Amino acid sequence: MNSISHSMWTYGIQLWGCANLSHTQILQRFQSKILRSLADDPWYVSNLQLHTDLGIPFVAAEISRSSLLYHRRLTGHHNPLVAALSTPPQHCPAAKASMAI
Repeated sequence: MNSISHSMWTYGIQLWGCANLSHTQILQRFQSKILRSLADDPWYVSNLQLHTDLGIPFVAAEISRSSLLYHRRLTGHHNPLVAALSTPPQHCPAAKASMAI
């Protein structure tokens, strides 16, 4: 079950780095509800404890990890056009936020 649901929501996960925070929070809420239901944990067990006990990363952590691996692969690519894809686009909200800091 975990491998099926994981592969479904991680399809194209590299693009989720540019998604609005509210969209990733929806995914996180859904994942936590499903994990709580599968583990049959009561409402007072924290999401952090739930994810830690089951060994499932949070959505934001998985997005960051996958995006980092994706950009590392692009940077070392032998085709210069593919390597140029590793620079963030100018219209990406996440890129603007990181440039402003």
